[in-house]
Amino acid sequence: MNTLPLACGLVLTATLHAAVLPVQHLDKKTAQEFDTYVSQWESGPHAGYVKDRHMWIDAQNPARRAEFDALKPIVECRTEANIPGGHIHHFFGTFRIPGVNLDTVLRTVENYSRYPEYFQPDVLRSVAELLPDSTPEDQHFKIDMDLASSTAWVDIALHGGYDAHYRRLDHYHLTTVSRSLFIQEYRDAHHLGWGTFPEGNDHGLLWRTYTSWHIRERDGGVDLEVNSFSLTRSVPLGLGWFSAKKARESVEKMVTRTRDAIQRNKREGERVPQVETSIEAKPARPKGTGPEA
Repeated sequence: MNTLPLACGLVLTATLHAAVLPVQHLDKKTAQEFDTYVSQWESGPHAGYVKDRHMWIDAQNPARRAEFDALKPIVECRTEANIPGGHIHHFFGTFRIPGVNLDTVLRTVENYSRYPEYFQPDVLRSVAELLPDSTPEDQHFKIDMDLASSTAWVDIALHGGYDAHYRRLDHYHLTTVSRSLFIQEYRDAHHLGWGTFPEGNDHGLLWRTYTSWHIRERDGGVDLEVNSFSLTRSVPLGLGWFSAKKARESVEKMVTRTRDAIQRNKREGERVPQVETSIEAKPARPKGTGPEA
């Protein structure tokens, strides 16, 4: 579930025309401010989930929880803000999938070779390597991926490398964290062989990404929540509302396609031979109990 988050960072392709944008340099201080924002989230909400296993939906009112249990995805904006030299997009999404378990989720999201199928047309190519330091409790991947985004005005393609960890906290709880190692914009979305702009010296449509999923198995299904962070060039004055709208739509699409891919995997009974995700038998737990109980 590393690059599922990446569509969010392409929102400016629908806001600005790359052909008329000047090339912009990513300033080191801008990247550091993005990293600081992410670090504050890691030490706050993310650390809270790792410690207590509580998810955002647990603290919501009964009406909101009923909406969630009725399988309606929830997507909210956490931050849409210009910073010196750039713009931070932070969106949150949560949803429930009945009839699946954590192993089904892992078999789906670690099957990177099928991402172009699961997330078409946004993912053009996806290749992943399971790194030697991986363990059954912490699967560590290095991913190389080509992404695309098309609007009525312009087509964009990006080449990126990503580092992803899938950590099982216990038999019923999982976290994933993915961060970009580099992102390069192709000079021509229809001729990838023409090469890319130098990293950090392009149109600024997507400079950095960070994505974290919290996942738990509960009552015959799985609850998922995602926090998607991306860094782009600054959004022009007056277009912030449109950028937020497109970012929300991107996360909604990501949530829907992730859910559909997991459900499809369950129906197919698919396995990923190069990744061992099974663990010892789970201890029995009465129905209806969980971390929120």
